[in-house]
Amino acid sequence: MDNFTSSSAGLVPSEHIDRFTDIRGFNDEDKVEYFKKKLGDDPHAEKIIAQVKTTRSLFIMCHIPIFCCITATVMQYIMAQGNFEQIPKTLTEMYVHFLCTQLKMTNHKFVGNKIMVMKDFLAENKDGILKLAELAFRKLEGTEGSILFYKDDLSQCGIDLEEASVLSGLCTEVFKVEPVMFQKRFYSFVHLSIQEFLAALHVFASFLKKDIEALKPFLEERPKKVFLYQLLKSAISKALQSNNGHLDLFVRFLVGISLDSNQTFLEGLLPEPLDEDKEDNIKSMELTVKHIKSLVRDDLSPERFINLMNCLTEMKDNSVHKELQRYLQYVKSPETELEPAHCSALANMTLLLEEPMEEFDLRRYNVGDEGRKRLMPAVRWCKKARLAECELTADCGEIVTSALQSEHSPLRVLDLEMSHLTEPGLTAVCSGLTTPHCKLQALSLAGCRRTSDFMCVALGTALLSISSHLTELDLSYNMLCSDDMRALASGLKNPGCKVEKLRLRKCSLTDHGCEMLASVLCSDPCSLRELDLRDNKLKDTGIELLSEAMKTPQCNLENLRLAGCNLTESSWRRLTSVFQGELDLSESSLQLSELEQLSAALRSPDCRVNTLRLTMCFLKDGHCEVLSSVLSSDGSHLRELDLRDNDLQDSGIELLSSGLKSSQCSLERLRLSFCGVTEKGCESLASALSANPSYLRELDLSYNHPGETGVRLLTERKDDPDCKLETLNVEKDAECWMKSGLRKYACELTMDTNTMNKQLYLSEGNRRVKCEFGEHDYPFHPERFENVEQVLATEGFKGRCYWEAEWEGFRVYLGMTYKDVERQGGKGRLGHNEKSWALRCDYIGSVLEVNSYSAYHNGDMTIIESPGCVSSTRVGVYLDWPAGTLSFYGVSSDTLTHLHTFRHRFTEPLYPGIGFVSDFHTEDSVFLCKIE
Repeated sequence: MDNFTSSSAGLVPSEHIDRFTDIRGFNDEDKVEYFKKKLGDDPHAEKIIAQVKTTRSLFIMCHIPIFCCITATVMQYIMAQGNFEQIPKTLTEMYVHFLCTQLKMTNHKFVGNKIMVMKDFLAENKDGILKLAELAFRKLEGTEGSILFYKDDLSQCGIDLEEASVLSGLCTEVFKVEPVMFQKRFYSFVHLSIQEFLAALHVFASFLKKDIEALKPFLEERPKKVFLYQLLKSAISKALQSNNGHLDLFVRFLVGISLDSNQTFLEGLLPEPLDEDKEDNIKSMELTVKHIKSLVRDDLSPERFINLMNCLTEMKDNSVHKELQRYLQYVKSPETELEPAHCSALANMTLLLEEPMEEFDLRRYNVGDEGRKRLMPAVRWCKKARLAECELTADCGEIVTSALQSEHSPLRVLDLEMSHLTEPGLTAVCSGLTTPHCKLQALSLAGCRRTSDFMCVALGTALLSISSHLTELDLSYNMLCSDDMRALASGLKNPGCKVEKLRLRKCSLTDHGCEMLASVLCSDPCSLRELDLRDNKLKDTGIELLSEAMKTPQCNLENLRLAGCNLTESSWRRLTSVFQGELDLSESSLQLSELEQLSAALRSPDCRVNTLRLTMCFLKDGHCEVLSSVLSSDGSHLRELDLRDNDLQDSGIELLSSGLKSSQCSLERLRLSFCGVTEKGCESLASALSANPSYLRELDLSYNHPGETGVRLLTERKDDPDCKLETLNVEKDAECWMKSGLRKYACELTMDTNTMNKQLYLSEGNRRVKCEFGEHDYPFHPERFENVEQVLATEGFKGRCYWEAEWEGFRVYLGMTYKDVERQGGKGRLGHNEKSWALRCDYIGSVLEVNSYSAYHNGDMTIIESPGCVSSTRVGVYLDWPAGTLSFYGVSSDTLTHLHTFRHRFTEPLYPGIGFVSDFHTEDSVFLCKIE
């Protein structure tokens, strides 16, 4: 196909031509290049470009070539005059300045250097400009956006051909004469936006002149007085009713011109309103803002919504971001995907915000591939981008890269956990890290197994970049081989590397991997401060390598996480003798034998560990006795002990207090929230503070039940001048926290019958859910699962909750899910999508009488190898939403056996769910247990 640009080509009848229209705008590089060419040798060129870049709204709008031209003209004139405080911030302000600038330039051309103030310029040319404005409105309003007009149109507005030629000279960039076509001369404005601006100017001038006849298109009747609010409300209504949006920009200019600040610039052209009218106009503007916000609803098209937000921007209202989120709540539906057009609206409005979004989380939106692609540009204008568990294409990777490379990008945190990036996508992201403009500080590639083979090579190269600002790197849940660790270590050893936090949880690290990490720890300089090696089965040889590195003066490690590493006593002794920071073993089923091995190392005179964290480790009396021996050991360096979320009870606190009493104990901070402490436990602690008052500074007993007596005893110790205790936290004192273990978080569940698949039914007081072959005659409901045998609870949780269920049969699913999980297709099954997490329970056989368990999320299965098989069919489910953990336990009597824990940054309430597979076996059922 040919691209016709000549005037002769325009004479060829359209039916004989194949036409292809390629509409493009300027990217950031094009904008800068245009300004350089347009400004040429102007001494202010660099300053103009810099100023436009820092005024975000202007720089974004410059993707339209005509706006680039207008901006260059205006900025060039402002800089030459030295009026830096008058730099336009909105579209209306820019066009007002453009009109004024053109008038001054025309005056210089036709009347020389006659000195006139802008008010006089506008007054002298008032008639001609307002005639043009009337013409612009007639063509815009009368024929739905006509851009062509003829001699008769000029005459109707009082413009003869001679005057038209004068006006053409007066406003060279506004008005132009087109060549002859079919022997009839016609005219148009240089750009439709100029016509729409002048049309808005005409309407507002008519309002100030109280010209009711001119305002007829916006009035249902002829009132004695027209208020500005009536006019703007009617204009907005007409724009919303337009099928092609031809009044969108007109309305945007109209509300912009209505601002006092823009009227001040147009003084001399617009009539001066009376004082009483000024007050009415101020109130009208406030009412208009409220009216625009009231129009945000679910049936509003994305295009109309965008224009309403643009109107708020022209009125300098600061709530655009809030309205954007409110609109998305209207259009977001749990049953259907977000329309691509809505996704474009979100991305476009995000980019136009003057201040960047604090966080953009792609997981919050139910979108398909096209919608996801259209949402991605929002990454360019946010501080934190959460793209975890999203299928990102190579195109999406390129968009992320462009955000990293942008000079003014605010992006500091990028979460790509389990994002299934392809090799080209990951390579593009890593290349973005090497650019001088990249200011990214935290990057997560956890669980990106598809790209783990080349991930470390790409990252190692990126970390070698002298410009890298990365301080946090998470590569957890990737199988990292020797070559991967070698490539990663080469980048981490780079003198310019700034990574302080490195997470390598469950990465199958070998001795060679430990050797590579050791080489990083003893490199000069070493920036690492925190190292997470949880759930790696480290051998003595690997620990020995790490320990030797920690001896070096270059090592500055402060925090070490080793839960689930199965270290021997020898490894603990070696490690604690050289490590001088915070040892974190939280969230692990710490066996008494393991703690005894660790305590032997902690009691050693060579031990340098100052902080020990054992939160949620299922500690009992025996553990407390071991810890007590550590506290009372000679020369202990332990200054902080964190035992939160362990069911210690008063008996455990009493054992612990015996260590606190010791004169050898120099502990300063003790955290015991959610430990089942009552008045009796407080007595033990108060006694310890009396015996050894010189060290403990902070005591956290929140979420316990000390009672008035317990609080009084501890407060008396705190008020004793000989006691060093400064902070005592006894908040949330309640009896409910005294339930044993996780049962203190027990919640009552009610099955939501509106979600229940037709093959399920409830019995036994609605506590048993049973699956059958036949379908029940339940009424239609949009929340009902159609293709999977599932039901959800009515309650959603965003805190801590615990529930138990007993299952019967051959296969059931127990889990939790977001509310908007798919209802119609098979992907809605618990654990088989990115919005749910589940435990699959299988009965192996009648002879062995054992069961098998598997964990599912997003279709990925994790076979639970340890404890392997258990005979109990009772399962406990514990959600700690704020901590981002969902755990499953085998329940037998009062013993909980940990099966699996999901770790995820949850963004919405989670709903308990029960599922079956009807074609696998029938008569399966689940009973919701009552927890006393």
